[in-house]
Order: sequence, then structure tokens, then C-alpha cells
Amino acid sequence: MLATGELHGPFVIDFLSGRLACGGFTGLLLSLATKSSGIGLGGWLMARRTHLTRMSLTDCSGAQGIGPLTGTCTRATIMREPCVTLNSLRTEKPMTETSGADTAANREIIRQAFEAWRDGTGAVTAVFAPGMIWRIEGHSAASKEYGSKQQFIDEVLTPFGARFTTSEPFRPVTIRSIYADGDTVIVVWDGRGIATDGRPYENSYVWIMRLNDGQVIDGTAFYDSISFNDLWARVQPG
Repeated sequence: MLATGELHGPFVIDFLSGRLACGGFTGLLLSLATKSSGIGLGGWLMARRTHLTRMSLTDCSGAQGIGPLTGTCTRATIMREPCVTLNSLRTEKPMTETSGADTAANREIIRQAFEAWRDGTGAVTAVFAPGMIWRIEGHSAASKEYGSKQQFIDEVLTPFGARFTTSEPFRPVTIRSIYADGDTVIVVWDGRGIATDGRPYENSYVWIMRLNDGQVIDGTAFYDSISFNDLWARVQPG
């Protein structure tokens, strides 16, 4: 019954309530399975970052020992050295809390950028940070990671835009939804334009963007690679 780590000191596990106590600290015990014929923690107690040194079982049909819990156990005492907080049992890295105001502000920044792009009054690249990382997922001709705003513009946005007429350039025609959570904004949208060979190009996109100080510093795009590849191969930049 080994994991790695810093935890030591007596723990009492109450299998009936499914909770774990460490001095004055009580936290949820993960992966606790309770059965009428026996109780087991997935067979073993696997507490991350914890080094178990001794465990004694009590009220287990008279059994005591070290090993998987069997019988009808109600309590077990685990002996180890100093105790820890609940956070170190829950996760390796504390989550960062963000305010509702941050979420709303980031959503508004992206909403305005997309509406300006749709209406022809601005470029979405205005909210891209110079050092932005952008990824295009899938198997399209442009699918890879771009290490800066300028690389993304030079290798994708400029040659892509040059495949459309100036009278009907590619732009969002429908912004289906904009979701925001803290520094992350997701836009689901449909785009359309008329290529220089006179044929329309239509595609649906999902952009996932992470913002810092009002600018996109990381982005991931998903779209229909088949439609994109057809345009990319069929039409040369004008």
C-alpha cells in the first residue's frame, strides 16, 4: 500500500460515513466502495502523495492486518507521520479563481472583434497578441501550430483571404454562440465568402481562445478540413 510522499500521522477512516479524519481535519475519502459483504478502496487505499507506513483494521469480523480490506469493516486506522491539508489530497495544483467580471470582459472583447469582422469594420487580428500561439487541429493543409501572430497571418490568414473576391470576402455570417469562463472564450461560428473562381466557400468553425490583458495569447481552431482543403488546392491566391 504505497504511494509517494510527505503525509504522516494517524488517520481514521470511517467506512460507514465514507469520510477521513486527520486530527481536526476532515475531508472526503476518494474511491471508497461500500458493500454489505465487504468494503474496499478499489482494493487498496491509493491516496496520492501519501506514504502509508502501517494500517490496522478493526471491527472486520475479528480480523486485523495489513492488506486489502475484506469482511464487514467499519473502521480502519492508518499510522503515518505529519498531517496535511485537504488541498494536497485533492489536486497537485490549486485552481485559479477568476471573477465574473473577468469572464464578462473577455467575452465582450471577443464579441466586439467578431462583430467588427462580420460587419467589415475591423479585423479580428486586432485582438491577437504579438506572441500568440495558434493551433489548427485536424488534417487540413494548414493544420499545425503557429508560434506568433505574424506567422499565423503570413502563412494562413493572408493567403486564405487572397483566395476570395474583394466584393464578397470571407467573414463570419453567423455567430452561433460565445461561451466564456475566466480567461477562456469559445466562439462557434459559420463563415462564408465567394472565391476568385466564382464559387462560394462555406465552413463552420470553433475557436477556443485564452486571453490576457484583453488580447488573445493562445488559440485553437477546429473546422471542416475537407472544405478547406478543396478551396486551398482549387484556388490560388490572387
